[in-house]
Amino acid sequence: MNHTLTTTLSNEIYEFLLKDAEETKSSKKHIIEEALKMYRKEKLRKAVEEGLKERYDEYKAIAAEVREVQITSIQPSL
Repeated sequence: MNHTLTTTLSNEIYEFLLKDAEETKSSKKHIIEEALKMYRKEKLRKAVEEGLKERYDEYKAIAAEVREVQITSIQPSL
Protein backbone atom coordinates (compact mmCIF):
# COMPACT_ATOMS: atom_id res chain seq x y z
CA MET A 1 0.00 0.00 0.00
CA ASN A 2 1.47 3.33 -1.03
CA HIS A 3 1.21 6.45 1.07
CA THR A 4 1.72 10.03 0.03
CA LEU A 5 4.44 11.85 1.91
CA THR A 6 4.74 15.61 1.74
CA THR A 7 7.80 17.27 3.19
CA THR A 8 10.03 20.28 2.77
CA LEU A 9 13.65 19.63 1.88
CA SER A 10 16.46 22.11 1.98
CA ASN A 11 17.60 23.28 -1.45
CA GLU A 12 20.95 21.56 -0.94
CA ILE A 13 19.35 18.18 -0.31
CA TYR A 14 16.83 18.61 -3.12
CA GLU A 15 19.55 19.56 -5.61
CA PHE A 16 21.56 16.51 -4.53
CA LEU A 17 18.47 14.34 -4.99
CA LEU A 18 17.85 15.73 -8.50
CA LYS A 19 21.49 15.32 -9.51
CA ASP A 20 21.70 11.77 -8.16
CA ALA A 21 18.42 10.80 -9.84
CA GLU A 22 19.70 12.11 -13.17
CA GLU A 23 23.10 10.42 -12.83
CA THR A 24 21.70 7.05 -11.80
CA LYS A 25 18.69 7.29 -14.09
CA SER A 26 16.37 6.39 -11.25
CA SER A 27 13.47 8.16 -9.61
CA LYS A 28 13.78 10.44 -6.61
CA LYS A 29 11.41 8.09 -4.82
CA HIS A 30 13.73 5.15 -5.43
CA ILE A 31 16.74 7.08 -4.09
CA ILE A 32 14.86 8.06 -0.93
CA GLU A 33 13.63 4.48 -0.42
CA GLU A 34 17.17 3.11 -0.80
CA ALA A 35 18.52 5.72 1.61
CA LEU A 36 15.90 4.74 4.19
CA LYS A 37 16.75 1.05 3.76
CA MET A 38 20.43 1.81 4.31
CA TYR A 39 19.56 3.91 7.36
CA ARG A 40 17.46 1.11 8.88
CA LYS A 41 20.20 -1.43 8.19
CA GLU A 42 22.85 0.77 9.84
CA LYS A 43 20.57 1.47 12.80
CA LEU A 44 20.00 -2.27 13.30
CA ARG A 45 23.74 -2.98 13.00
CA LYS A 46 24.50 -0.41 15.69
CA ALA A 47 21.79 -1.80 17.99
CA VAL A 48 23.20 -5.32 17.63
CA GLU A 49 26.72 -4.04 18.22
CA GLU A 50 25.61 -2.22 21.39
CA GLY A 51 23.79 -5.33 22.60
CA LEU A 52 26.92 -7.40 22.12
CA LYS A 53 29.02 -4.85 24.01
CA GLU A 54 26.62 -5.01 26.94
CA ARG A 55 26.91 -8.80 27.10
CA TYR A 56 30.68 -8.97 26.52
CA ASP A 57 31.50 -9.63 30.19
CA GLU A 58 28.89 -12.39 30.29
CA TYR A 59 30.39 -14.06 27.20
CA LYS A 60 33.86 -13.69 28.68
CA ALA A 61 32.79 -15.49 31.90
CA ILE A 62 31.15 -18.30 29.92
CA ALA A 63 34.29 -18.71 27.80
CA ALA A 64 36.42 -18.94 30.95
CA GLU A 65 34.17 -21.67 32.35
CA VAL A 66 34.26 -23.62 29.11
CA ARG A 67 38.04 -23.25 28.89
CA GLU A 68 38.42 -24.59 32.45
CA VAL A 69 36.22 -27.60 31.66
CA GLN A 70 38.17 -28.29 28.47
CA ILE A 71 41.51 -28.14 30.30
CA THR A 72 40.36 -30.43 33.10
CA SER A 73 38.91 -32.92 30.62
CA ILE A 74 42.20 -33.35 28.72
CA GLN A 75 44.45 -33.58 31.78
CA PRO A 76 45.41 -37.15 32.61
CA SER A 77 43.95 -38.35 35.88
CA LEU A 78 46.57 -39.34 38.46
